[in-house]
Amino acid sequence: MCQFNPSPSPSPDQLEDENLQQNLNDYQVVLSSGECIYILAANSEEAAWLALELSEDNNTKIADVIEMGKKYFPNNWKRFKDAPADNFEAIDYDVFMEWKVAGWEINSNYNVIIRATNVHNSKVVEHVYKRESAAESKIQEYLNTLDHELVICTHDKIYYVHPEMFEGDEDE
Repeated sequence: MCQFNPSPSPSPDQLEDENLQQNLNDYQVVLSSGECIYILAANSEEAAWLALELSEDNNTKIADVIEMGKKYFPNNWKRFKDAPADNFEAIDYDVFMEWKVAGWEINSNYNVIIRATNVHNSKVVEHVYKRESAAESKIQEYLNTLDHELVICTHDKIYYVHPEMFEGDEDE
């Protein structure tokens, strides 16, 4: 099971610096639990320190840190933001929502995607699971701590869970 963890990476504002943009590499962090996490780092030493932080956050050990061999290329959102509206075809809101929001697809190799956002520091971690039981265990782990908001995506539905939904539910 792999997860994409953008939190250790620089924010889009920090990516404005051209020197920083040119120096980021993709790394795969493999934990002893079998999870792999993808991070961005300037060099292998920084990747190792970030991997150590992630392993401590997950209460596990680092099995490996692998450079993925390709540079990070930031998206060009400003180019689209600054483009005149005439360059884009108009689309009804309902059509857009049906197309992009209600039309999600998960790779057939996976059953559940969990996006967890820490409500205290906004750190985001995504978990991808093949087995539903493994996803349920991870969800229960988050529900026990009540410090993450969750977006849970299956092939059929998308669920949103916020810790405030469970305030006062001491029995569960």
